[in-house]
Amino acid sequence: MTNDEKGYFTSSDNPFADADLPDAEECLVRAELLCYIVTEIKRRGLSRRQAASLLGVSLFQIRYLLDARMSKFPLESLLVMVIRLGADVTTFSQPTMSEPGHITIRVPQPA
Repeated sequence: MTNDEKGYFTSSDNPFADADLPDAEECLVRAELLCYIVTEIKRRGLSRRQAASLLGVSLFQIRYLLDARMSKFPLESLLVMVIRLGADVTTFSQPTMSEPGHITIRVPQPA
């Protein structure tokens, strides 16, 4: 009996891939980074104005962040915001046997 016949399917760790969205790995990374940024803004009790100043973005962008409008932020800008929040970002590449390679980013876990 297949999962379809059972009325469910086994999910991967990436809901964007499960939905067959293009660039699913990048979408997942962006979502994790956005979640970290919003969590830090709330954990620190920052006002929108304080968050905008700290992250170097406009008040409109803070609104988009807090509304989780992921499409408004390229990966690079989210990485810069994470750095401005005081987290180190380390990147490296390595040869892979699969085509194409994969993106993996680990964000700090909330305390």
